Amino acid sequence: VLWICGTQAVLLAQNSKDKQTKKYFVFLKDKEGTPYSLDNPLSFLSQRALDRRVNREPAIDISLRDLPVNPDYVAQIKATGAEVWYASKWFNAVMVSAEQATLDQISALPIVTRVQTLTEKSGTAKKTYNYVPNTTYDAINTTISSPDDYGQSLNQVTQIGVDEAHKQGYRGKGMYIAVFDSGFEKADKLLCFQHLFANNQILGTYNFLENNEYVFGNGGEHGTMVLSTMAAFLKGKLIGTAPDASYFLFKTEDTGSENPVEEVHWIMAAERADSAGVDVINSSLGYTDYDDKSMSYTYNDLNGNTALITRAADIAAGVGMIVVSSAGNEGGGKWQYVSTPADADSIISVGAVDKNGKYVYFSSTGNTADGRVKPNLAAKGMGSTVCSPGGDITSSSGTSFSSPILCGMVADFWQANPKLNNMQVIDYLQQSGNQADKPDSLLGFGIPHFGKAMEIVNQTNGKKKKRTGSLLQGGGTVPHKRKLDKSFS
Repeated sequence: VLWICGTQAVLLAQNSKDKQTKKYFVFLKDKEGTPYSLDNPLSFLSQRALDRRVNREPAIDISLRDLPVNPDYVAQIKATGAEVWYASKWFNAVMVSAEQATLDQISALPIVTRVQTLTEKSGTAKKTYNYVPNTTYDAINTTISSPDDYGQSLNQVTQIGVDEAHKQGYRGKGMYIAVFDSGFEKADKLLCFQHLFANNQILGTYNFLENNEYVFGNGGEHGTMVLSTMAAFLKGKLIGTAPDASYFLFKTEDTGSENPVEEVHWIMAAERADSAGVDVINSSLGYTDYDDKSMSYTYNDLNGNTALITRAADIAAGVGMIVVSSAGNEGGGKWQYVSTPADADSIISVGAVDKNGKYVYFSSTGNTADGRVKPNLAAKGMGSTVCSPGGDITSSSGTSFSSPILCGMVADFWQANPKLNNMQVIDYLQQSGNQADKPDSLLGFGIPHFGKAMEIVNQTNGKKKKRTGSLLQGGGTVPHKRKLDKSFS
């Protein structure tokens, strides 16, 4: 589900092959015999990914989970006639398309421990695009001289102190942000993103639905608007919260159906983001109710350990990234609660407020089934200023926008404090929330503020005390210390 309030999803192209196949996640028994070695991590991780693990305290060890799936195991699955899509190192599993007879062969392999169904019927097929990117983008002046330069976006920026961050020179430069969404329609042609392409700030794209790199086609209106709240620069109309950051754009959401396969798309995007050295992930997506109701989640599943996507979000935190996730738009509905992966315990789940900082009725609420405070923080999600694929600067509502607005500020704050680890960043931002002393189930620790968070950092450093554990106030839950689940399945 795309967490945009009051907007229907656009149907994407369906499978052109008329096969009676489904998609499955095939879990493997181990990684024995793999040609990859923990002693040579650069064969499966970038230098930047390694630096993110070791350059902050405490350092994060390279583990068995980081090793790619044994290619011999993948070959055995291919030999059954199944179509292999992706291999997940974090879950030691392979996503395949297969008919029932082929699946029976796969299940009988001694290397397979279990199989999880991901779709109720045939889904999107692999596609090849002959996409030729535009290489003639003109450089533009991205100086900010006055509050008027923010145009309609001024309120959503000042509400969380991003104007102060920008004045101090923190606009996300040097930070890598990955955006997971339904695509980014016409983002490669819009004036508000021209600086990204002119300055080579788009570092990579991938469409996990079709297994290619094209993400700018029809159906990605939601992602374009989400991206604009962080990355846009259109002086006098809209300036995003992190216009100088570098971005990876990943299409993971299928708006034409709702199936657990989208969780696996998310997992693969997160693994690719990790390998590329991404710092922060924005996910304006949420999953609870599937087309096949037997696959849907219940409130009791919101325990931080059940949904694949939730576990993947915590693994992403475990390797040093910060995941910023929309809480969801079910506050006024039957479900009411946050969705997955917003129930993950080591990420920032974001609720929505209006221009006056008040809770908005549609913003999904907490707490989780195991009693943790959710959402964590909040930002403007009612009447957020966005750029549409048509180039119009308009407003839209949903936690889909409160999340990326805050995500850009997270990148700015981390840029300003590069020695902090991801859990410390979350701690400081929660302490800066306007209801940090009394977090609740509507907005968690409330609306954070860049300036206040910086003050808390300076005060903490001034005390010259070694930090032990969390600095959360008001009885809030301490996030995981980047805990990694040792099991693969």
